[in-house]
Amino acid sequence: MKSILVMLLVFCSILSTQAQIRKGTGFLSGVLSGSYSKSDNNNDGFGSNYSYRSNSWLVNVSYGNYITERIAIGIGAGFTTSDYKNTSSYTSPNGLTTSVNKQLSMLYYLSPFIRISKSISDNLYCFGSLYAKVGTGPERNTTTSSNGSPVNYDDTKTNYGGGLTGGLNYFLNNKFAFQLTYGDLSYSYTSTDPINDSAGENAKSTESGFNLGLGLSSISIGLQYFISCSKDKK
Repeated sequence: MKSILVMLLVFCSILSTQAQIRKGTGFLSGVLSGSYSKSDNNNDGFGSNYSYRSNSWLVNVSYGNYITERIAIGIGAGFTTSDYKNTSSYTSPNGLTTSVNKQLSMLYYLSPFIRISKSISDNLYCFGSLYAKVGTGPERNTTTSSNGSPVNYDDTKTNYGGGLTGGLNYFLNNKFAFQLTYGDLSYSYTSTDPINDSAGENAKSTESGFNLGLGLSSISIGLQYFISCSKDKK
């Protein structure tokens, strides 16, 4: 493991050149992340079984441009998708009863942002980003029981919010830089409007709240491509 780290540091030092962000510098970045979890609880002592699985993906592409040597503005676009399923069963006098609940949702969004960067060394910059986010997408909930047909509930979700995050850029050369982001102080508001829910107007719901993410899950690593980034020293 130590030898791999040493090789990586040597490789980065070979690629590294003195990079400098100037007015007019543009950058492209992309993020791809996902998660998967599952759980099984077979025969909990009361004749019941329960299991669930959940997976989600996020794809985001953004472009920014430095209007000064320290301030950049830009916009991101992307989507998130999540797939959830839980299955429960229990034994009753009438036999085995099974219930399956599924949820599939997607959210397409735009996210304008403003970034402030500061040089720490020739190749290392720190930055803070203030962003807004607005998106919408479909959601389908399906319920199936052993003694009935599947029932679908279709919704449209609308989400907006904003937040503040920070990070580091380490330039490998005058075109590419590693990006590390950490922390997220954000606000989010989500409304759910049913499409074919028999409950009608009473089924509409909203959810909002603030989030302060400082754990390991708030860390992301990516690669950025810089356009017209000078490698000349001031």
